[in-house]
Parts: sequence; C-alpha cells; structure tokens
Amino acid sequence: MNRPDPTTRAKSRMTVSAIVILLLCFLGLRCANTKPQILEFENVFQYEMDLDPLTKVPKKVSGVCGASASCVQDITSKTNGTTLVMLVRIGFCKEGQSGGFSYPLKVGDDIKEVRFGTKEYLLWKRLNQ
Repeated sequence: MNRPDPTTRAKSRMTVSAIVILLLCFLGLRCANTKPQILEFENVFQYEMDLDPLTKVPKKVSGVCGASASCVQDITSKTNGTTLVMLVRIGFCKEGQSGGFSYPLKVGDDIKEVRFGTKEYLLWKRLNQ
C-alpha cells in the first residue's frame, strides 16, 4: 500500500485551511456589508401616533422594530404627490443602537395621507378632503 508523502499531506491541509479561511472572510464581509432593509408595518410593535389635539394632524410616529435581532439604522420620509411616506431602515445592531424609533412629522396642508414602509401602509388620512 502506498502512503502519501508527508509533504503532500501538509500542502493539502494548508490548501484546505486557506480555502476555509477565505470562505469565512468572504461570508463575514458579506454580512458586515449587508444593506439595511426597510421596516414594514406588520413588523412594528407598540405603534403610536401622536396627533395635534387641535388639528388632529400627526406630530410623531413611534414604535419598536419587531424584526429579530435588527436595530433602527435611519429614518427618512419622502413625499409622493399628496402622500408622505415614512421609511425606517433596519439592519444588524451596532453599539448604541436599538429597535425603538420616534420620528417627528411635519405634515403640511398639502399632505392628505401618511403611509409607512415600501408597502405604503396607511397610517393617517386627512378627514376634510
């Protein structure tokens, strides 16, 4: 029976080890560079909307991200015609971040609806339309 040369076995182990290390580095970088996702309303817990008592127009939206092991990275809003859409970006938690959010709204007279996420879940609609 032929036994492999010890030098050949050592080289094979080193090659396999190098491949495993490269693969782990690639996966680690891939996870670290994952783009934040947009939080959708069905994954929001403890949702609250504060309304101005006189005008009944929203002043603030708050809640907690219910997506497992995700923290709020950023909150923005955009207008789409007469609709204000609130977008909460979530991703892997980093030091000092949490899953809670509180976002002040500036709803002008031209805004008729406030929506949430890419699915644009309706949060509020102006009554006097």
